[in-house]
Amino acid sequence: MSVDNFLDIYETSLNKKGEELCGDKVKFLKGNKRSIVVLSDGLGSGVKANILATLTTEILITMLNADLPLEEVLKTVIATLPICQTRKIAYSTFTILQVDRATNHFKLINFDNPPPLYVHNGKVMPLDMEIQEILG
Repeated sequence: MSVDNFLDIYETSLNKKGEELCGDKVKFLKGNKRSIVVLSDGLGSGVKANILATLTTEILITMLNADLPLEEVLKTVIATLPICQTRKIAYSTFTILQVDRATNHFKLINFDNPPPLYVHNGKVMPLDMEIQEILG
């Protein structure tokens, strides 16, 4: 069953004071069957954060668009990103939104970003969430 839908995607970034580049990156693909939106935050600021966020979004959106398994996609991102020696965390966080264009059902994958908000008809709606440990 096909449903009427319109997916409006908008992004804007605000650079940290004194920085020429933003450490956040958003990329999206609208396909016939699904749309994919990826947001990444390269930790730190400026050029380094921008490079890490750009690398993360490119890897994620390219591999997800190729229908590779999520575990393989995450392994690739983790193997590619450096780990902060002080905080022992990856240098980039990300959120992935995949929307089925036929049903409007969506999947949201969040790694170390703040929890997502789902707003419907002007009201914040609860999301049914499932926490999974992948590559643990």
